[in-house]
Amino acid sequence: PAIYARHFTVAEMGELVAFYKTPTGAKALRELPKVTAESFAMIAPRMAPFKHEVAASVEAIMQKHGYKK
Repeated sequence: PAIYARHFTVAEMGELVAFYKTPTGAKALRELPKVTAESFAMIAPRMAPFKHEVAASVEAIMQKHGYKK
């Protein structure tokens, strides 16, 4: 609840509850986890090479500034 309270007002929470009681809201509750999973599955193969590229860049910067030998 505290996390929601930081991002939504009481009125907004009421609006969300009302939305999720609609047919579209109920469908969103069912389908959005699947959409998220499919999105991550599509993105995951791209993340490994990117992770290595970022790690190499960070290491080079650290060496340049004397933080790593």
